[in-house]
Amino acid sequence: MKEEIAVLYDLREEQRAQIKEELEQRQITVYEKSPETVEECKELPYIDFLILGDDGMTDTDGKITPGKTDGAALTDRNESLRAAAYYDRHVINAMSVITMLLPWMDRGRRKRICSLTNVRASNNLCYSTDRYGERMARAARNMMMHMLQNELAEEGYTFRIFCDNGTGKNAGSYFMRDRSIDSCPSHMDENRLVMRDNQGREIPW
Repeated sequence: MKEEIAVLYDLREEQRAQIKEELEQRQITVYEKSPETVEECKELPYIDFLILGDDGMTDTDGKITPGKTDGAALTDRNESLRAAAYYDRHVINAMSVITMLLPWMDRGRRKRICSLTNVRASNNLCYSTDRYGERMARAARNMMMHMLQNELAEEGYTFRIFCDNGTGKNAGSYFMRDRSIDSCPSHMDENRLVMRDNQGREIPW
């Protein structure tokens, strides 16, 4: 069997170390790439896993805090500018990277596209109003992943979204799992895209 190759794209340092360790424990060959070095992936023979990170975002603790409303107001002009920057980097640029690397993923065995997000990207579990630009960008990328699944599932692609708590713990293991923890066939990740946290809990959209 061919070695499996994973590309970690735009991950924060603490995420990279943890996820790389989890993947390498399962004999996955890992390449770490940034927006500046991702073109080097074209030198690879194929890609099995493409894992999209959230480097540059600061909303990383993954805590659910009902009623908390600290931080910048929604009308803060600086926050609006940050929102545009986050969206450009983590949605537009991420989509461009996926599109660029699809020919290499077509040659891979797994064909799995994964994304790290945060529980505050959930419409139902975001209770605060600070740093809304980050949450909007995360929510938009979650929807991008959903639309990609609709388009590429018939070609054998599978998708995972992991709600990270800032450490990357258990993300690599979840990305490698061939189906969700649910035993019902209709609840397989391959049939419906779900978000889970590092304790295996499903996070609502």
